[in-house]
Amino acid sequence: MHEAEEFLQDIMPPELAAPLEPTTDKPSEHVVPPKSIGKQMPAKIPKIWKWEGDMFCLQGNKDTVSYGRVSLTDATPVANSGMPLSIAFPATVTSFEFGLMYHAVDVSNCLSSWMPVSQFARLVPLEDIGHSRLRTLSKYMEKHRLVAVSPTKPSFDDSTVEAHVLYFPASSPIVKYFSGIPVIKDVETPFFVAILARRIRDKPPESPSSLNEYNVFKDQPKYIKNAELQHALRILKYPPWLHDFLSRRPRDYCVWYEDDKQDVRGKHKPFDLKGGNLETYWLAAILAQYGGVNKGYKADVEVIFVHIGAVKTLHKLMALVERRAKRPDILFVTFGTHQRVHPERWEFRRIYPIGGIMTFTPKALVEDPLGIHHRVSQISENNNWEAYIMPAALGMAAHLHYKNGNALEAFDKGQFLYDFLLTAIDEGKISFMCSPPINSHPVCPTEPFKTKPFSERRFEEPIHDWLLDQALIIAAGPREILEYSIREFKTKYGNQSEDLYPSLIQTDLSQDLWLMQQQPVIMDRYRRFVALKSELEKPPDQNGVEWSTTSTFDCKDFFSKYMQRNAVST
Repeated sequence: MHEAEEFLQDIMPPELAAPLEPTTDKPSEHVVPPKSIGKQMPAKIPKIWKWEGDMFCLQGNKDTVSYGRVSLTDATPVANSGMPLSIAFPATVTSFEFGLMYHAVDVSNCLSSWMPVSQFARLVPLEDIGHSRLRTLSKYMEKHRLVAVSPTKPSFDDSTVEAHVLYFPASSPIVKYFSGIPVIKDVETPFFVAILARRIRDKPPESPSSLNEYNVFKDQPKYIKNAELQHALRILKYPPWLHDFLSRRPRDYCVWYEDDKQDVRGKHKPFDLKGGNLETYWLAAILAQYGGVNKGYKADVEVIFVHIGAVKTLHKLMALVERRAKRPDILFVTFGTHQRVHPERWEFRRIYPIGGIMTFTPKALVEDPLGIHHRVSQISENNNWEAYIMPAALGMAAHLHYKNGNALEAFDKGQFLYDFLLTAIDEGKISFMCSPPINSHPVCPTEPFKTKPFSERRFEEPIHDWLLDQALIIAAGPREILEYSIREFKTKYGNQSEDLYPSLIQTDLSQDLWLMQQQPVIMDRYRRFVALKSELEKPPDQNGVEWSTTSTFDCKDFFSKYMQRNAVST
């Protein structure tokens, strides 16, 4: 046996010549048979929410009028895991009373204290009596711009309001604050219904400001005990910088504010506390703590306080142009609040600090183009000044110079006399614009809201048209600028006699600079508002405009003299 094994090892390959050894059987792994895959059950289709019930509306003081059965239908999906309408209209509720009515402006001001709308629905009548009455109610609410508001309270706590339900007509001004309203084409919808949950604070309320925040008289007990003074300091938010300025020495002042008797206020007449507003009274209480005297409007003063609501009439202040041009030491300060002014301006703020805005009449450009060129170049190098030209003024200058000729042909031939001006506009050395319109605060529109079809609606505020024009002007080249100027001139003055051109453009230019003086950005940066005229022009002295010529104009900030000395030294 041993010899046989040796023989087999000699004739077999090495991998097969290993000695035979007994092996143990390993149990095979248990294979789990696959489970039979059954048919998947279809997902449950969510039930579309709908509510039906009786509607009542309180009319007058006590009368409750029935509007028959109505339905809340075509509800939108609940947005952002918000509160559904089924909370306010559960199946157990069979009727509801129309909410109390508020003006749309008042409701829009409250939207920030509520969560966004989580669900909309259409309110439609189910009975004939409801059709006519809902239509009448809708027209009434549209006319008076009303929105009905109904609070929703949880069943376990009648004292806590969880949400508010709004009812409003399809053409209500409140619609512009929402998106996702279920509008169905060719289907009449008397009212829409929306639910807004009460906003829950995600952080603790901020602690109230310290009583010493506006107490600039900190180390003087007699002022701390003056309740009227302390009240005025906090209401007007009196700043430390103004206290430091007035405390250095007595400074005489005057106060310009809105008053029906403004034209008859005398030279030494003190504050008319009965005729003036309450904020003027508080300012008087503060200024009484300093040694300055209210000198009125004819005497020399060092500080001119302007109520923020009276900026538009400041041009009526006696010698305003001379005070801004010849008295750089006079401080102009706004104060107070006004419903037509944005709250950001409701504080003590210095206005008209330094420098100015300059423009010029067409006749000044026609009679002295080199002088205008020199002044424009001078202004472009001065950081405290800006120059601009009205489009119609440039178009009028081109018309006056070329008469029956074609200014565009002269431009194409490279012979346009005012090409330097087009180049300066293209390079940004002078602005090509009119003053922006005065835009009122959003909560107080300049005109009542008027519902128009979307296809007929352009812009709600004049400032939007101005912004669109500026966007087109920025993208235009020199030739397009000239074309635009000629077109603006023909639109405004094409039907007028040429003899009236100087007076008409002077009036428009004066009005434009008056608007410029009321722009917040301009008030915060520039002091003087200058229009250069020809030597023979006699413009009206109004609107706070400083009229000058190319030969007499002076920046009065020593910048030009510095540039001249620098040019000589180099």
